[in-house]
Amino acid sequence: MIQLRGRYKEIGSEALEAARLGADILFIDTGEMGHINHVSEKIRKAGLRERVEIAFGGGVTLKEMNIIRTLDVDILDIGRAIVDAPLLDLKYEVRMI
Repeated sequence: MIQLRGRYKEIGSEALEAARLGADILFIDTGEMGHINHVSEKIRKAGLRERVEIAFGGGVTLKEMNIIRTLDVDILDIGRAIVDAPLLDLKYEVRMI
């Protein structure tokens, strides 16, 4: 897994480079949902999407979860905005890697 923030290159280029170098999970840690489609398109065009999972996080709120579930994301990282929320009926899957 590699954490991507678009700090050194634009986010899609960082993701593509990481996938080509063997990263199996690309964690987009920007909180910007537009980055999901951008990374997904880059990875798909390079023919790498089948072997790479896309994770997303960064201040995700309850309202955003319904939008994110329609996007090309395999893993959702939730934090304070969800965990500290009032009682939430939440279902999750734990995977051992």
